[in-house]
Order: sequence, then structure tokens, then C-alpha cells
Amino acid sequence: MSKLKDQKAYDLADPSSGPPPKSHLFGPGGALAPANLIDTVRFSLALGFGWAVMFLIISIVKALAGGNLLDFASQIYPNFYVSVPIALIIGLIISFLYAFIFGVLVGVFFNKLVKKI
Repeated sequence: MSKLKDQKAYDLADPSSGPPPKSHLFGPGGALAPANLIDTVRFSLALGFGWAVMFLIISIVKALAGGNLLDFASQIYPNFYVSVPIALIIGLIISFLYAFIFGVLVGVFFNKLVKKI
């Protein structure tokens, strides 16, 4: 590398040289800062649907293996005592809601942390 490029890289990495220039890509007000944010709603929906599908797959495998669906659901969700067809539907809804709420929390906290950097 040339000496000029080395000096520019040193100036950007040296904390005593002041804040990064306005053309800096990262950091508050940087050009790529909004690109690093998570779309919280889409992330939460994807996480919710993914966890609901996993609940459905695990429930089907448990039922085909000769186990009782109610045993599996009651291990994941406390006080989950309903009949098997309703348990599957309620389990899908509860799974989606748990993952959706978790996704919202992760998305909001992640976006706040990215904005602070």
C-alpha cells in the first residue's frame, strides 16, 4: 500500500484524530447504519411461523412414534391439558405467539444497539 493510504487508515483508526468523517459508512448518521437494522415485524413473523412449523413437525413425529401429543405439549407449555386435536391447534397458536413476542423483543433491542454504535 502507498504511504497515503496507510496514513488515511491510521487516521481513521486513531482515536486521538477525532470522530470519523461524515462520509464514514458506519456509526450514527453513517450511510450504512439504516442497512444494518432489522425489520422487526418481518423478523418476528418469520420466527413465529418457523417455531409454529417446528411445533407441528415435532408433534407429528411424537404422535407417529406412539407417544401422546399431550405429553410433549405439556412439557413445553405448562398447564397444557386439552384434547389432542385442540391441543395441536392451541399449541400452534401459542408457539407462534411466543416466538413472535421473542422476535419483537430481539428486533427492538438489536435496532437500539445498532443505532447507538
